[in-house]
Amino acid sequence: MRRAFANYIVIIPHYSENDLAKEFKAEFGDNIEILNENASNDPATCTTIVNNFVSKKVDLIMANATPALQAAANATMNIPILGTSITEY
Repeated sequence: MRRAFANYIVIIPHYSENDLAKEFKAEFGDNIEILNENASNDPATCTTIVNNFVSKKVDLIMANATPALQAAANATMNIPILGTSITEY
């Protein structure tokens, strides 16, 4: 079985991201690797993080907050993006 990657970027850490990681792990067990990257409230860092995810050919990007989602949407048309805590699409 192929190992899936669920990666997420956050602008500012939030308790919900821990819940999300737990849910993914509960569903997929050892068949998923979760990489958590924090952009430290810097939209430019979001772009760097997302470009790293794209180069790794991850299976899913979870973007928490509008700047993270916008960076992900600008970086790929081929990787599914799950956006949370979005105020502007």
